Parts: sequence; C-alpha cells; structure tokens
Amino acid sequence: MDRVFKAGRTMRGIRIHKTNLGLMNFRFPLVLALALVATSAWAQKPAERSPLEIGEDYVESISQIGPNTFISDVDGTPRALSQVNYSVRPDSPQAMAEQYLSDHAPALRISSLTDLEYRSTRSGLAGHNVRFRQTVDGVPLWVPETVINIDNQNRVQFVLNEFRSDVSVPGVIPVVGASAARQAAFDHLGVSGDLFTDETTLIVYQTQDEALLAWSIRGVPGSPIGDWEAIIDGFSASRSIVLAK
Repeated sequence: MDRVFKAGRTMRGIRIHKTNLGLMNFRFPLVLALALVATSAWAQKPAERSPLEIGEDYVESISQIGPNTFISDVDGTPRALSQVNYSVRPDSPQAMAEQYLSDHAPALRISSLTDLEYRSTRSGLAGHNVRFRQTVDGVPLWVPETVINIDNQNRVQFVLNEFRSDVSVPGVIPVVGASAARQAAFDHLGVSGDLFTDETTLIVYQTQDEALLAWSIRGVPGSPIGDWEAIIDGFSASRSIVLAK
C-alpha cells in the first residue's frame, strides 16, 4: 500500500507544481543573496495556487548565528556564508571552487566530494559563480545546489551549501518506468496542445523524513498554461496522483 506524504510525516506518490525559474537564477550582491537564497526554499515567492496543486515541499529550518552565517536548525550544517574572504590558488573558476570545497569539506559537513557534480560557471564583472549538484549513487538530488562565489582577486566571498550528508535511497532502479510516470503526471494535469518543454529525469527527492527515488517530469503545455513539474515516486506502483503542488 502506497504511503501518502504531507508536511511532518513520510510522503509517497506524486508532487506537482508550477516551477519558479527564479529559484535557479541566484543573483549577487551577497547581502541580497543571503536574504533570498540561503536555502533554495527561501527564494520561493507566494503565488496563487492552481486547483491542480496540492501539498508542499519540505523546507529546512534555517537560523542566523552571526552577521555572515546561516546554519541548519536540524544539524547545524552551515548553509550560507558571506564575506568569506578566503584566498585560493589562481586557476580556472571550477578548480578554485573545488579547492575551497576540499579545504573546507569537514566544516561544511560535505561527507563525499565525489558526490558533488560540477554544473556550470557564470562569470561577470564581479567574478564567478560556480555551481555544483549533489548526486546519490549517481542520481542527482532534486534542486539543492552548492554555489561558490569567487571575486576577481581569487578570493571566495560567498558560499551557498545545500549538501545533505545523510541522504540515501534503497536502490536506483525504479519500479515505475519513465513513460508511465510521465503519463500519470500528464493525465492529472489534463495536458493538451503543443508541448514546448517535455523532460523526464530520474532524481532523488528529499522529504522531511526520507529520500525517495523519483521521476521529475517537466512540461510546458499549451494547456493548462504554466511551467509544470511533477515529482513521482519511482517505487509507487499505483502511480495515482496522491500529492501535488
């Protein structure tokens, strides 16, 4: 029997929501970044809910313990650091970011640097933003990123650390196939018309109580209008929509 999950207890099934692309496009200066993106959930703006949306994503509680540090209330992991001013050896932005992570992995509670996958570098007049994504047994963890901001003097100035050290899943081979997961999500939404985005990706999805092997279904259909994403439990054989946002 599949387990339905809501905030505060274990969740199983499907979560659907309209994506907020602003979550993925962090901006600096650092003070604004700390206020808005110390954790990715902070950046989400309240929006009118569609009747197709139900449920909520797990939001980690964060506290500020000094002028430049935010930590997890769950285990004390540093989540955001500003005015770091840590010099690294001149190299490519990726190599400099990896040097910082290697030097500070214990303090950041990054248990395995091999589980951080390089994503991208964005360079500008003020320096570089280097992004990494956590993987679990080779499968990407949904949404959280580790971002290292390096100025033009080769100094790390801002760190966004969303690494979860205790995430594991019982296996990475889903029971529910990609096509079945996609169809379940589209059936729920009543998708019709042209699809301007159609992406299906195997992920690990973190809830309050556990991590789930799941499918991320992204779609921008002609109807219903919006940029939708479904998170579907990879082990939920019924594939019925039991949780949506």
